Amino acid sequence: MGSFKTELKSSRFRILFTLCIGLLSISSGSILVKLSQEAPSLTIAFFRMLFASLILLPFYLMDASPKNKTDKIWLFIAGSSLALHFAFWISSLTYTSVAVSVLLVNTSPVLVALFSHFVFKEQLTLKGLLGVTLAFSGSILLFTNDLYTTTNWRGAALSLSGAVMFGIYLVAGKKIRHQANLIQYVYPTYALSTVVLGIFVLTSNLPVSGFSKNTYLFLFLLGLIPQCIGHTCYNWCLKHIPATVVATLVMAEPVLASLLAYWIFGETVGKIIFLGGIVIGIGILIVSQATILSKPEIEVATAILIVDDKIWIQKRENVDHLMGYWEFPGGKLQSNELPSQALVRELQEELGIAIEEHPKHFLLTQDYVYSKRKVKIHFFIVPFNHQFSGKGRWVSPEQLAEYNFPPANKLVIETIRHLS
Repeated sequence: MGSFKTELKSSRFRILFTLCIGLLSISSGSILVKLSQEAPSLTIAFFRMLFASLILLPFYLMDASPKNKTDKIWLFIAGSSLALHFAFWISSLTYTSVAVSVLLVNTSPVLVALFSHFVFKEQLTLKGLLGVTLAFSGSILLFTNDLYTTTNWRGAALSLSGAVMFGIYLVAGKKIRHQANLIQYVYPTYALSTVVLGIFVLTSNLPVSGFSKNTYLFLFLLGLIPQCIGHTCYNWCLKHIPATVVATLVMAEPVLASLLAYWIFGETVGKIIFLGGIVIGIGILIVSQATILSKPEIEVATAILIVDDKIWIQKRENVDHLMGYWEFPGGKLQSNELPSQALVRELQEELGIAIEEHPKHFLLTQDYVYSKRKVKIHFFIVPFNHQFSGKGRWVSPEQLAEYNFPPANKLVIETIRHLS
C-alpha cells in the first residue's frame, strides 16, 4: 500500500509538470508563426500539420493496442475543423497582435458550451450564461479595439473563426476519444488536417518552397513544440484530471504568449486589450467550472479497494445493464448524498465492510455517455487492512487488463496501471 501511495504523489507531480510543459509549448505557437511569416498563412498551417504528422507517424505505427473502429464522420469533422482552425488563426496574426489573436481564439470553451446547449440540449445554467456573456463582451472589446486602432477587423474576425473551428474540433474529439486511445485519435486527425490544408495550398497556388532555412526551421519547430508536445501534453492530462482543471490552466496561455511577444517583437498590451483579456478570462473561468454540463442521469461512487497492492473486483450479476462485466464495488448516490457518504454505505451493504466516512484518496471523476444513459462515476482509492473473500477476487493492477470492464472504467484502469 505504501508504494502505491508514493506512486500516487509522484503521479500528481508528473501531471502538474506535464501541464506546465504543455502550456509553455502551446504559448510558443503564435511566436513561431510570426517568425515564419515569410511564408503565406495557409502554407504555414500546412507545414505545421505536415511536420506534426511525420513526427507522430512512427508512434502510430508502433502502437500495439487494439485498433478500434472510429466513426469516420466524426473523424472527418475533427480533421477538417482542425485544419480550418489553423488556417483562420494563423491568418489572423497577419492583421492583429499576438495578445488579441490568442485571447480571442481561446474563447473556444465558451463556444463549445453554446454548441452543446443548442445541439446536444445540455442545460445552460444562469451562472454559465453569465460566463458566456462576459467572454463575448470581452471579445467585442477586443474586436472594437482592433477596428479603432488598425481600421482592420480581419484579425479579430479570423481569430474568432478559428475559435469556432477549434470548438467543433473539441466536440468531435470528445466523440472519438470514447472509441480510440490517444495516438489512434491524434495521428489520423492530424493527417487528415494536413491533407485538407494541402488541398487549400494547392488550389490557391501558394508556394511551398523557396523560403529561407530559418523559415523552414521555424515551421518544423511549429509542428514539434506547440503541436506535438503541447497538444499531446494536454490530451494526456485530460486522461488523468478533469477537463475543467485543464481548461482553467490553459487560460494562462494568452498571458505567456503576450509576454513572449513583448520580449521578442516589442508588442505592447494597451488598456483596452488588458481589460478585454480580463473580462474574457473571467468568462472562460466561469464556463470552465462545469456550469454548462447537463446533470447526469446516474451518479455513482466507486471504491478501488487495495490490500498489499491487490485490488478487489467483482462481476456484475442480476442486472439489466452490462451484465457479465467486471467492476469495482460501489453504487448509486441517493438524494442529497455525497459521493464519500454513498461509498461508505455501499461497501457496508455490498461487502459488509466498514471504512472511514471520508476516504482520503479521491482519484478522479469520469463522465461517460452510453447509448441509453449518462453516468458520472467518482473513483476513490480506499486502503484496507486485510483481504476478505466473497463473490469477487483480488488482482494486481497489471491483471486488470485481462478482465472485461465497462467502457466507463477504461480511464481509471489506465490510471491505476500507470501508478503501479
